[in-house]
Amino acid sequence: MSRENSILHYSDASSITPAIDMNRSQRESAGKKDISSNRPNTNGKDIGFEKRRKYQEKQNRKNAAIDIQRTRREWVERHSSFVTWLTDKSLIEQRKSKGRKRKRDAVIETEEASISDLLDPYTDLKEGNAQDGNTFVAEGTEAVRLLIQQSANHKSQVGVKVHSILVKPCAFFEKPVRLLDDVMKAMDEKKCPPFHVIIASESVMSSLAGFHIARGAMACGYIPQRDEAWLKAYLTQQQTTASAAGTRILALDKITDTANLGSMIRCAAAFGVLAVVLSHDSCNAWYRRSVRVSMGHIFSIPTIRVENLANFITDIQKNHQFTSYAAVIDPHADIVLENLQHQHRETSKSNRWCCVMGNEANGICERVVNACSNTIRIDMAMGVDSLSVPVATGILLHGLRAAEKRSEADNKQSEISE
Repeated sequence: MSRENSILHYSDASSITPAIDMNRSQRESAGKKDISSNRPNTNGKDIGFEKRRKYQEKQNRKNAAIDIQRTRREWVERHSSFVTWLTDKSLIEQRKSKGRKRKRDAVIETEEASISDLLDPYTDLKEGNAQDGNTFVAEGTEAVRLLIQQSANHKSQVGVKVHSILVKPCAFFEKPVRLLDDVMKAMDEKKCPPFHVIIASESVMSSLAGFHIARGAMACGYIPQRDEAWLKAYLTQQQTTASAAGTRILALDKITDTANLGSMIRCAAAFGVLAVVLSHDSCNAWYRRSVRVSMGHIFSIPTIRVENLANFITDIQKNHQFTSYAAVIDPHADIVLENLQHQHRETSKSNRWCCVMGNEANGICERVVNACSNTIRIDMAMGVDSLSVPVATGILLHGLRAAEKRSEADNKQSEISE
């Protein structure tokens, strides 16, 4: 074999074997073998082939990204009536043209709202947003998804009107999130959803909000204007249309931590609570942190603030036949949750009940406790006298609903026996 047709190739540390010139597929196979064995490939042709292959892969990825970007831009142009693609350049231009202080809670009613007005709710959120006006901001793809989905249910009495969504391209177009599918389902007969969609990169969203945005989407909606009269009418309707099902209320007395409140609303959704009632001195359920911790379930449960919680509880007991339970840590409580079904059979038969939870530090005020039908506590191990409010809420709601279900099963069994 001539020198031109052979190359010295080191196959191991102790021997030298000739390696003949290879075709393309053989070089690729040999290159992979060399890489897997962690030995440098000294064959010039193999090295050249590997460089060309990597370059071609890089170009293919680049071209694919360009095609995807072009396709997305074309989709946005076709749906420009309700979609805006916000870039760094357009954001700077908007800020220059605005030239005025933003009004965070400005309500936008016209379809021709300017992009500046659309961006208002998301601007400088780091400064703090107590949401004392008409709008709220939701964060996270799942919370935004729930908001979009409930907006598509036009017959719902508890629906929340959506103003706009601000979303990253990947969260809007790509799986597993792909909010585009939810937006398409929310479209009306005019092939347009009842809100505006703003698509922006992570850097643009962060620049707009004033802090780093790690979540894929945000949304702005209008806070439902509901009062005690609305709730009582809602209760009456629910009891007449679905009297066989349980009617459950969670009442909260002076809850001051927004994260706790959001977690309690999430618990309420998990256990089929019809409405959440807040005392006048509880924190705002539509604060950004509360909405985020609730994972968007605040959109499906009416949350109403009442002026006098004790009077409200007295009224629903008298006029709506509710049984109320005030959660306490008093060892002399009327009921221990674990014994509810066995020791208080008549009490647990009610499928209309209200669970009352109190302040994180001081519990339920005396007047509200006195207004309730019963006091109830959770049986705990020696040396542990209390739980965090959200944890206790979840346990009590689960226990009360379980007692309700067991009573329903017993009633059905009694009817069958008769």
